[in-house]
Amino acid sequence: MKFNKVQLSSNWYETKDENFAFDLQSRCVCGLFARLVQEAKIQLPRGWGVYGEFGPEPTEPHVNFVNGLFMIRLADDIRGFDVHDEVEKKKNFLKQIMRLMEVLAAQEPIALSAFQAVADKAVSMNFVNSWEWKGGRKYSPNKKYRSKVLVRHETEYFELTMQLLGRDGTVLNETKLRPNKIPDEIIIDNMLGELIWISETEFEIVSRLRTPDLRRSVCPALNLHPFSRCPLSAPTAALFAQKAPKPPTGNARRVARPMPR
Repeated sequence: MKFNKVQLSSNWYETKDENFAFDLQSRCVCGLFARLVQEAKIQLPRGWGVYGEFGPEPTEPHVNFVNGLFMIRLADDIRGFDVHDEVEKKKNFLKQIMRLMEVLAAQEPIALSAFQAVADKAVSMNFVNSWEWKGGRKYSPNKKYRSKVLVRHETEYFELTMQLLGRDGTVLNETKLRPNKIPDEIIIDNMLGELIWISETEFEIVSRLRTPDLRRSVCPALNLHPFSRCPLSAPTAALFAQKAPKPPTGNARRVARPMPR
């Protein structure tokens, strides 16, 4: 079956927040790994994903198959993951993903070498998890400009890069936003609604969920201003405590039919 998901979780820490921080920050590498597996057209003999739970018990690897998901419990100690820099942190997340695949390969007929090739590709990409989001009309009403929106998923945030391109592909303006949301790709997909043109030289992204920090994010063509960034503190715990930044002026347009990425 098609491989759709890999997720890491922890029961090593005493608090839910610490355990959730491990889960949340690992989703950047998990999302990248799953996307590369799909691009390589690698499938599982049964099931659609792998869920790994790291904790002190059981002491031996334990695998359950529930509703198409392989649930694997390991005693590998992941504590201290957050003391590393971003690259080392991502390397450790990838090692933990491959540890799950090794345990699964001992019980299921999967080609471990194919998954290892995916892991090697992630390393060669320096773990950059980014893609172009596509929703709405790419070209301006007068066909002189083209929009491009890139999404980058990092361990503690995700970033949108809105570009206004000329006919020859030259970047006329670029605006970067860090919406004050939990960096999870399901949340990102649900938040993004549709790209619409509000004039011959401006486009906007309208949030499907009408989030205040992405209600009307405009990229003008001819006003070459510095990048605008939404404030977002680095610690994972602050993702829940922060208030959303004040939205730009202007009313948001309603979108009748939100389009997927």
